[in-house]
Amino acid sequence: MKRIFTTIMAGAAALVGMVSCSQYDDSALRDSLAGLTDRIDAIDSALTGVQGEVANIQELVAKAEANVTVSSLEKEDSKYTLVFSDGDTVVLTDGANGDKGDKGDKGEAGENGDAGKDGMGITIRTHKELGVLCWAWENGDFLTDENNEPMPVSSTPSLDVDDATGCWVVNGVVTDMPAVGGDRHFFYQVNVYYSYTTDPPTPNIVNIVFGRDEYSGSTVSFDVVPAETSGTEYDFMFLKDTEGEEELTELTLRYGHRYAVRYRLSAPQTSDVTVSFVKPDGWKVEYTPDNQNTEGELYITAPAQENPIAEAEGTISAVITAGSSTYVSAISVKATVDAPEGEPAGPVYTFSLKGEDGSAIVSSSSAPLTFAASEPKILTYEAYLPVGAEITFAKPEGWTLTSDNAKQTVTITAPATADGATLEGGVTVTATFNSVTILDAEVIAYVKADLQVVLAPQPGDFYYADGTWSPVLSETVENPAIGVVFWVGTHTDGKLLKDYPALAQGSNHGLVVAFRNVLATTFRSERDVINLPTVSYENSLLANEGNEVGSVLQKGAYGYANTCLLRETNDSKLTILTALDSYAETYACPAPENTSDWFIPSAVEFNYLLTGEALSLGSPTDSWGTAFANFILSGSATNGAAVYDAIDEKCDVSSDEWYGATYNFNGIWLSHIDSNYPNAAWYISGSINGPYSLGVYQYAEKRAVRPILAF
Repeated sequence: MKRIFTTIMAGAAALVGMVSCSQYDDSALRDSLAGLTDRIDAIDSALTGVQGEVANIQELVAKAEANVTVSSLEKEDSKYTLVFSDGDTVVLTDGANGDKGDKGDKGEAGENGDAGKDGMGITIRTHKELGVLCWAWENGDFLTDENNEPMPVSSTPSLDVDDATGCWVVNGVVTDMPAVGGDRHFFYQVNVYYSYTTDPPTPNIVNIVFGRDEYSGSTVSFDVVPAETSGTEYDFMFLKDTEGEEELTELTLRYGHRYAVRYRLSAPQTSDVTVSFVKPDGWKVEYTPDNQNTEGELYITAPAQENPIAEAEGTISAVITAGSSTYVSAISVKATVDAPEGEPAGPVYTFSLKGEDGSAIVSSSSAPLTFAASEPKILTYEAYLPVGAEITFAKPEGWTLTSDNAKQTVTITAPATADGATLEGGVTVTATFNSVTILDAEVIAYVKADLQVVLAPQPGDFYYADGTWSPVLSETVENPAIGVVFWVGTHTDGKLLKDYPALAQGSNHGLVVAFRNVLATTFRSERDVINLPTVSYENSLLANEGNEVGSVLQKGAYGYANTCLLRETNDSKLTILTALDSYAETYACPAPENTSDWFIPSAVEFNYLLTGEALSLGSPTDSWGTAFANFILSGSATNGAAVYDAIDEKCDVSSDEWYGATYNFNGIWLSHIDSNYPNAAWYISGSINGPYSLGVYQYAEKRAVRPILAF
């Protein structure tokens, strides 16, 4: 608008300067200036009108969300006057059927101007992700603010007038909605529906439509309830303090903080009354009525300052409904960075742990929360704390506790042994905000470790540097997870049991696979024949018995014995052993005490990894082709998939690719060589869910090494 005024007034000033020294008929100029003034006045009036229209839209949406009813409505031409049950009045103009203006005289044809851009109208649509009504264009796109975030209806877009077209400019975009004249409004249509059960028919629903095309179907609707039946006996009052009777009408809170506010509900029959709340975006109201009680406390939480759609201030409305009656009570709220003057007695912060059924943890010395040795328990939590609060836990010595804020879980793990550990005690939580302690509370009164009970390992459990395991990842810097259990059972490798007799004693024995591969290594740096020593291990096999492929597969899981046999060759060109030995040092994963060293798996052990079962082929003299065919798995690699999921939790394998990848089980050297192929060794390939197959590759080809260990 300023551009129009400045341009024409400057031209007028120039004309005045030109004629000031001579006679000149200025009647045309005076008429032009008068017309300009009329135009500016018309645009100013239109701007005031459209600002009122935007305010009406915002008020209508708020009332619709609050379930406010219409007490009466009147129509005069295309204008509707709605009187609501809360006493407010809103006047709407039906944009679809505006009055036509008088027809003007036909003017002279002017010069052709530049082609203008197609305009479009503004409307309202529900944003599916945010779950609120937002300003939108009629092509389906949402209006955005300076941060490129969608604009809720509660916010106000910028408005201007385009000089060339005389149409509204909304957030810098020219619309096809004339600022003066025309029938394009932010409202498209007002519809009134009647009930024909009365004579004459009476209105029972008012429906307001925004926009005029397929993208603009958002509407707000109101039930029409005559004033004489509207709820005037009901009231919901926010109170200033815990004992007084004075009503609280304004409340200023710090961003992210939660406060208790006393309320009183007045209603003749509380059992038939429901109370709901309409809030500014980002605010939270917690209201839990207690049976027939009409007084109590509710909690109001201000939004996080970082929330892009949060409103710093607005109105919280309590909407009371009982049958067809509605009453609305409101309180103005505002969020600030600093503690406001007259702040409520104090924010209310809580942190509580829940059991698997969602109920609060109840624990005492007579009924403690009991753990087996090294047992982890995953507990969910419910917290009311400001955004950015730092949480720390105090627990008995030797226990571990980790929290996952994204999943809202806490994992508590009991100690494995009594050495340096306190086997029973309580768990407390402390929260600080801006270096101030805002919560210090007990969350579990009593936890107890029963070290006589040890959880049996299961495939998919995490295995730790101290030789313990757990079904959930609860590692610490001092005790990191080093692999995943993939098989549990009785070891049969004679060499393994001779070197580690503890693996034959007691129970809870099995095999662990390392988290990752050692990539791109050869089996042997040259293709020469490997000269195996003439040695046999008790209840084991010679690695050069490969001329009977079936026997190699059927005799059992002898990866450890095979690895030892390769070591006894003293062949410096066996790069597969160099890669194996580098694993523990490179990835800080030495084998724990009472376990074997890392070794190269055999085909049978890899079958345990993939399927959880032993491999059976039938005849010990099966040919290579039969061996390959019987090893291929179709959709039965469920054990391997479970192990891979555990690896994913620790390592995030989202970037893993099949060939030559870091974490998967594809292209892995096995500990078998074969006399039928004197320059080649076995390997395995396949995708996580199967199928897998065996193959042979020449020594100098590059494959990966996947270490395993026995416990």
